[in-house]
Amino acid sequence: ACPVPDWRDRILKALTPGAARLTVAADPDGLLLEAALLEAVRERGSEIVTFEDPVAFRFDHESRFRSRWDRGEGAGLEVVVRTEGRDPAALPYDLVQAGRQLSFGLGDLFPALAYPVVASLDRSDLDTLHRAQEYHRPGQLGDDATRDFVLRHVFDFAPELVRRPSDLLRLLLRRHYRGQRLPRLLDERLADLLRQGGAFASWPLATILPDRDAFFAFLQERWPRFLDRLAGGIGAGELRDVEEASGLAIGGPADLPFDHADVRVYIDNLFVEGMLRPAVHESGRALRGEWAAVGVRIDPESDAHHREWLSFACRWAELGVLLSETAAARRVLRAFIDWGVLVETGGKGLYRGAAKRVTGPGSIAVWVLKAMLSAGGGTPQSPSALLRAPRLFPFEIALPSPAELEACSAFEVVRDGLDHEVLLDLTSTATSDRVCRS
Repeated sequence: ACPVPDWRDRILKALTPGAARLTVAADPDGLLLEAALLEAVRERGSEIVTFEDPVAFRFDHESRFRSRWDRGEGAGLEVVVRTEGRDPAALPYDLVQAGRQLSFGLGDLFPALAYPVVASLDRSDLDTLHRAQEYHRPGQLGDDATRDFVLRHVFDFAPELVRRPSDLLRLLLRRHYRGQRLPRLLDERLADLLRQGGAFASWPLATILPDRDAFFAFLQERWPRFLDRLAGGIGAGELRDVEEASGLAIGGPADLPFDHADVRVYIDNLFVEGMLRPAVHESGRALRGEWAAVGVRIDPESDAHHREWLSFACRWAELGVLLSETAAARRVLRAFIDWGVLVETGGKGLYRGAAKRVTGPGSIAVWVLKAMLSAGGGTPQSPSALLRAPRLFPFEIALPSPAELEACSAFEVVRDGLDHEVLLDLTSTATSDRVCRS
């Protein structure tokens, strides 16, 4: 079978090297800034520059590209100037006249799907969506049909199969245990589909479907009631009428089928990983041999058998390790947030990747390459490997073109191997403050 084409292929085909040294591109959906696409363009020796501030752009463009083209240098150096508007002709007249004009948008890549739905997705979901579009070849879909298509083929939700409380609870557990986030309009559509038929009219779906913390609070409030039923010998199979919760912060059914086979597989992990808290129960010791004991807080009695104390000590040690690891993880996450690598989403414990800020291949790139070569003991190394080294995390520095590297007297440029890979070594003048020829 032929491989399914990547959605990036259409854009990369339009940006074929050698077609034009200057391209102006309308990119209202930020597709040219997607990490894998950006890297593929750079590997071809091209640069993508965003037109934002006219003065800053003009200085950067004239000093890095235009002046070299005017001197007859920079052969093979191609630049794509992107604008977040929909009309590339809105860029300065000289750029429009000198370059070819292109436009890239989600509507072009997913013409059969409703644009507002596709635009609401995270860019990391586009790969799955594109594969589904190529495989299923749907006809022209409206808003609701597009939402249904995305829910099924991108997020693996099949609301028509959710018929019983255990089905709904499993769907919610699977989603929130993985920390899966959906755009608001998809959450609303999923809630509407689950309410059809009236089977889950009493469930607070508007609250517990999108909000991970609210869902776990919903479970936590109902866990002691489940322990009451378990201690009394009443199983999930004996639940008949759905009783409304009373005196609880989050409304909805009072009894949940925690002991259903599709639900139990999640419950012990929720307690072990701290998403749910063990509850004190008067029949706690009687429940000691039950699977639900992981959710019951039982302290050994003073006259307990030594084996009970040893078991308690092991569980206490495990809890201490988990708490220590959790605190360390929080410190790492906070550092990532301070560095601008992660962004808090507003939900407790949920983060998303920040937009990448790529440093242009100027003096900073040269300085970093010099430092990395010096630290490496003077061994010739690939500049692309140097700038992608883990030690530079979280910085992303654009790779200078071979012509730019050859213009710097700090480096000795060597082309190695059949594919003519560029290797760098430091020259004897590398310690000079002035390392690049103007």
